[in-house]
Amino acid sequence: MAESTIFQESEHTPWQELGGGLSRQVLGYNGQLMLVKVRFEKGGIGALHHHPHTQVTYVANGRFEATIGDLKQTVTTGDGFYVPPNVCMV
Repeated sequence: MAESTIFQESEHTPWQELGGGLSRQVLGYNGQLMLVKVRFEKGGIGALHHHPHTQVTYVANGRFEATIGDLKQTVTTGDGFYVPPNVCMV
């Protein structure tokens, strides 16, 4: 599995458009963990998906509803959540 460089600089990492009002910057990653910066436009909605690796999210600002497996909760600035491998999320 590919692995990211030790340091990631946001200004040198391209944004990828995902559709539906979402875009992302893939920062640090290996076969077990991935760090991604995600930007939602107002009204943007994510698609149901899962990853083979662990995902941890920190909400830098804003508010949105997250669904992880069978759990749903609104998260806001300063909150975070953990997504185990292969668990569906939106």
